[in-house]
Amino acid sequence: MNRANSPALGERRAAAGLYPQYRVAAVKAYDALIARRLEAVRIADPDAGAVDDFQIATPGRLDAYQVKWSRYPQPFTLQRLLSTAGGKHPLVRQLAAGWKGLRQLNAGRLVIVHLLSNDYAHHRGEDASFALFLEECWRPRAGKRPAEPIPERWRAIWEPLQLASGLDEGEFHSFVESCEFDLGYALPKPPEPSPLPLATDHLARERDLQDLATCFFRLAADPRRIVEISHAQLIRELGWQGRLELRHRHEFPDPTIPIRRSSRPLGTWIKPWHGSLAAMSCCSELLALENQPY
Repeated sequence: MNRANSPALGERRAAAGLYPQYRVAAVKAYDALIARRLEAVRIADPDAGAVDDFQIATPGRLDAYQVKWSRYPQPFTLQRLLSTAGGKHPLVRQLAAGWKGLRQLNAGRLVIVHLLSNDYAHHRGEDASFALFLEECWRPRAGKRPAEPIPERWRAIWEPLQLASGLDEGEFHSFVESCEFDLGYALPKPPEPSPLPLATDHLARERDLQDLATCFFRLAADPRRIVEISHAQLIRELGWQGRLELRHRHEFPDPTIPIRRSSRPLGTWIKPWHGSLAAMSCCSELLALENQPY
């Protein structure tokens, strides 16, 4: 058999191509774990449409992601959202359909869909800049509905996007409020080994992220087709019981050293110090006088 075309090599290439999305999922899940907000993670959810790579469930909220990763980052253009190449629906319609479907299935949560990519927003030519459109028109509407109308200069982009989304005007405004373009995303780089405590913390975080990414990859490949794993199940799967029943590094337990309590009034402890402090002050003034230049 030609080793270059062997099934095993094909599977490895596929796994390498999927690695970034599981790595991103690990980062997002880990941050939610540390913040004590993670309720569940969903991987390859068939009900999520185009935003099926992974979902992070936190109290009252669901963040659903489609990850598009390039070996070498390139400009992300408006045309990529509008294209119907290959007979597929435009990407913006796929995102809108995923958002609508998840809203119906998660009525008690705010559903936010994300298009996340290491590709960067196209910024050639200020008047036709997709990056500038996102900055001035799209992102200011994320999470809220501004009172002002769409700026005239951006209608040439806004209207084709609405048409391609398949949503009416009101729905499209709601969709824009709930759709985030996370472009130019960079995965955290593994830290260099170092004896410093901070570097040790970074190395521990890196190991945790690797464990999470591997766990998510295993779940996606599991023949049982497990879609959702709860916070508690995830901790058990990773073997993090007791270690990541998370204690924030700035939270401290009650002291185990017994505190001696005295019936002696506080004033009787403080008064002797007044005399000592006065004496110290006097000595300091004498030393200052002695050191004065003549």
